[in-house]
Amino acid sequence: MQLTQPMVSVIVPVYKVERYLEQCLVSIVHQSYRHLEILLVDDGSPDNCPQLCDMWAQRDSRIHVIHKPNGGLSDARNAGLRQAHGDLVAFVDSDDWLALDMIEKMTDAMLRNQADMVICQYVVAYADGRFEKRAPENGPEEILNQQQALSELLIDGRLTNHVWRKLYWRNKVPKDIFPKGRNFEDIYVMPELFASCKKIVYLTDPLYFYRCNENGIVQTAKIKDLRDCLAAQEHAGKIITDICPELAQQVKMCSVWKTVGLWIDSVFAVDLEQEKHVFQKQLSQKLKCAKLQDAEILGKRKQLALFFTQHSPTLARVYSKILGKDDNFIADLKDFWRSLRQNLCLKEELRKNTAPKFLILCTPTYGNLGDQALLKGEQCFIEKYFPGYKTVLVSSGELRYVNLLKNVISSEDIVALQAGGNIGTLYSGIHNEQESAMKVFANKKLMIFPQTFYYSTDAAGLNALKKTRKLYESFEKFKVFVRDPASAHFVQENLPNTDVALMPDMVLMNCPQVLHKKREGVLVCLRGDSEATLPIVARDRLLTQVEKRFTKIRQTDTHVYYAPKNDADVQKLLNQSWTQMAESELVITDRLHGMIFALLTGTPCITILSKSPKVEGVYNEWLKDNKMIKIIHSVDEFSQAVEEVLTHHDEPLNLKKAETGFDEMAREIKKMWKVD
Repeated sequence: MQLTQPMVSVIVPVYKVERYLEQCLVSIVHQSYRHLEILLVDDGSPDNCPQLCDMWAQRDSRIHVIHKPNGGLSDARNAGLRQAHGDLVAFVDSDDWLALDMIEKMTDAMLRNQADMVICQYVVAYADGRFEKRAPENGPEEILNQQQALSELLIDGRLTNHVWRKLYWRNKVPKDIFPKGRNFEDIYVMPELFASCKKIVYLTDPLYFYRCNENGIVQTAKIKDLRDCLAAQEHAGKIITDICPELAQQVKMCSVWKTVGLWIDSVFAVDLEQEKHVFQKQLSQKLKCAKLQDAEILGKRKQLALFFTQHSPTLARVYSKILGKDDNFIADLKDFWRSLRQNLCLKEELRKNTAPKFLILCTPTYGNLGDQALLKGEQCFIEKYFPGYKTVLVSSGELRYVNLLKNVISSEDIVALQAGGNIGTLYSGIHNEQESAMKVFANKKLMIFPQTFYYSTDAAGLNALKKTRKLYESFEKFKVFVRDPASAHFVQENLPNTDVALMPDMVLMNCPQVLHKKREGVLVCLRGDSEATLPIVARDRLLTQVEKRFTKIRQTDTHVYYAPKNDADVQKLLNQSWTQMAESELVITDRLHGMIFALLTGTPCITILSKSPKVEGVYNEWLKDNKMIKIIHSVDEFSQAVEEVLTHHDEPLNLKKAETGFDEMAREIKKMWKVD
């Protein structure tokens, strides 16, 4: 970073977001890059947002509030730009939030590369608690020239039209650039913003968190909205062609692709059929001269949709409904075929292989690195204690036809459920998948690697527990391992006929190989899913204390928000996570595996309790002899805990109890099923 830091103006339009505003503001005021001007533009919000804005302005002198009559998002952004004094400018929607080091990373990339714009990746936060990275990639920063960036913008894949997730030089953003009174204003302005850019830096780091509003324009589209989108796309295409004539053919192809998409969307619009038909006729006329061979970018499905829009609107409507708004029908067919093919191939492989097998069910294909590290630990466990066994993995995506494997599992083989914290009602979808898979192997040697059991006490939880009890009682040779005392007690009390034993978390079987560089700063690893329990007010207080003690603050997560491509990708991501820990003076987390990753890399860690009992239970049972780790129950304990753990960094790990636990676990498995 340069000695003279440029000021960054962060413009936040505010309208009817009382529920989410403080989460957004906490993520901005606690940015590791401190030289900010924060402009909150109250766009005549009728709720408590104006008062919240004023309260935050009294607390932080960097915050300036602009109160104005309601004029829409574009008008609010323009109002913020008029009063922005920063060298750089960023836009943030007030129901979204930022990684704590977003501005620092993007400013560094801008200055280091002498760039005109920086773009980061973003994560979509869904209402059901899922997080998904927009582009599933993990790599170094890329330098794009203007033509490359505009080409990517046309595809609308990695480089979307959103004005947020980008950092601009203030003098390159024209006055009143946003078109007042229009939807899809970002599509209008983005080509013009690219027009003054010769060098653009693209970061694959997911630094912006976009809250998916299920009641937003895209989700509840009206024909008026789709007309606005069409006009925006036509305007953007003209600007891109003017800036870069070399892209004229791509503009034409992408126009066909996007128009077909609007045709499909119009089928699901919430308007009268007659109005929809008028718009569809307009789109069909626009697509009339499009040739299938010139529309390769569409892919086969939308090429067929193009053909129907040109020749039979009725068939086009039927086909659009079959595709589904998000191509769910086709995606399900693909999953159906892939799962069937994988299980048939696996069945044949198992039939030919005469060695005893250790089958692990429900292995993760998603980006939770804690669950991936559990799987690595299970593989290490089998290799160490059952060296004659062949490890066979059946992922959660392959469970649909797992019954095909039933008859190739012999009396020697062991079937195990993946370890973790998915039994119960916290993640009911995964829980139901697991139980369906175990039911297939009810008369086999069946076990569960150390899990956490958590059932809510409401009617849904009691009903789920009743089903689990009935299922477990149907198993002939069954052993359950749990990783925390609360789960052991729960099983004993509620599943009394189940053979249960308390054993270590399987991640403790891992031995990370990391190069210990100079430790610097604090690494914050706090969850945002259904297990998160730290309120926004408490998070704000925590980060305020962190800033008083540390000058360098970084943010991470043990979830990468996308599915790793293969085992090598998983190992790379785990190594990156462990290296981040090893380079930090302190880790602050509420994740169980954030705590264990810190321990395995010798990094002092303060762990805040989450909803599930697993964190405190695993700590007390297996980790408490390591003084570099400390559990706190509230933010008030933070300052004292910091001083305690920092005196124990890089001390030798004490994992004797866990090692003894794994030895005992192997003995119990061998004894129960008479394995040599």
